[in-house]
Amino acid sequence: MFLAGEINRDTNTVSSSCAHSVRTVSSGMKPGGLVLDNTDIVVDVGENGATIVMGQGNGVSMNRDDIANSLPEGDSSVGDHHIYYSNKSAGGGTLDVDMNASSSNLSTSPVENIYFPAPEDGHYKVYIRNFRDRTDGQASHYLVRVIVNGQERLFEGDIDTTGTEIVIFEFDYVGPETPPEPQPLANETLTDWLNQAGAGQGDITVSCAWDSADDLDLHVFTPNGGEIYWDNTEADGGILDIDANRSSDSVSSSPVENIYFADPVSGEYWVYIYNCEDRSSGSTNYIVRLSVGGRSETFSGTIDGEDSTIEITGFRY
Repeated sequence: MFLAGEINRDTNTVSSSCAHSVRTVSSGMKPGGLVLDNTDIVVDVGENGATIVMGQGNGVSMNRDDIANSLPEGDSSVGDHHIYYSNKSAGGGTLDVDMNASSSNLSTSPVENIYFPAPEDGHYKVYIRNFRDRTDGQASHYLVRVIVNGQERLFEGDIDTTGTEIVIFEFDYVGPETPPEPQPLANETLTDWLNQAGAGQGDITVSCAWDSADDLDLHVFTPNGGEIYWDNTEADGGILDIDANRSSDSVSSSPVENIYFADPVSGEYWVYIYNCEDRSSGSTNYIVRLSVGGRSETFSGTIDGEDSTIEITGFRY
């Protein structure tokens, strides 16, 4: 028996109690409504019934006869945090399926569904309300499923008579801590990683480091039309001697690439980076250092997405 619940997203543990019996069901049991990927909270109703409403500090209602979503009469404490047929989005949640609202369009398999891709922390209440009883003395059987962090619970019972409300489940949701913003790579880090890799140096040296498992490629276009990169490691006196993360089987925790010219030719050079294989979620920080004749300049930023290309700089030697 569950009365109130506390749910921590990081541990997926639930401690709670409620006036309705609860059954934990396997992920293969889907009584209706929609199941969305990357969604932390889902509430849906199937069988004969129910409209669900749910949100932070929210009333959550559901219906069939039209078992409708609405706040308890006289309850104004929930306000805009209440999700139901007349307020379909609140607190990061959305009511996307709402059946049997009209007697001219009744379903033989009515469902309602509310989902929260990015729930707010706080107290949630799920309840159903028989907004319009169309079955005259015959109770409607409802089946409500609540999914939080992949953990499913089923609630079922009977509801009858217009205006009847049943509280299904209450719980507190605590989301994960916001991870710290990744820090840009420092010039000293690039130097350390190059030294660890045994990178060469020349009168022109172009080096790159990044902070993910992605396969970033350093490209230098040379004055005579050459291009130095992983598939053509030498041109116009330049050599690519370090090429990290080329294979997913040998990903480095300190990835660098390095191109150096011991005896460069005169003319115009261009430097690019290219994301050959994006293996990480989110952006990757990079730092590129250009050293010419003992003088250095660094360029830093982020890159995201396979086949992304960034022009770093051009110069004449």
